[in-house]
Amino acid sequence: MDVSELEISNDVVVAFNKIKSGALRFAMFKMAYDYRSVVLDRTGGRDSSYNSFVRELPNEPRFAVFDYEYVQGDKKTTSELVFICYFPETAGVKSRMMYASSKETLKKSLTGVSVEIQGNDFDDLSEGFVLERLLRKI
Repeated sequence: MDVSELEISNDVVVAFNKIKSGALRFAMFKMAYDYRSVVLDRTGGRDSSYNSFVRELPNEPRFAVFDYEYVQGDKKTTSELVFICYFPETAGVKSRMMYASSKETLKKSLTGVSVEIQGNDFDDLSEGFVLERLLRKI
């Protein structure tokens, strides 16, 4: 499949806009069975923690956006939209390749993402690593 033909479901865009507006904390996206579109998998409310989000990731590839709140050095609380690509090594080769080749197409449709995190296991997605990436960005 040519990634230029990848369809981004309207539900993906709606969920992303709800994160930006503060109505949701996160949204997970997955590729449809035929790998021709990205669809909404699940969402989490504002009370969801980053660690609970990571625990909800299945043992198969997913894309996600998480509205991560943290305290900067000047004690100011801020939030950033983090684009997460989770490609566990236990997933099939075809699945991992299809997700990896579709990543940029999806990311282009999610205007406002600050940082991208890619992980192959839960250690790669640790909260400490995400915070380090966000602080380095500043």
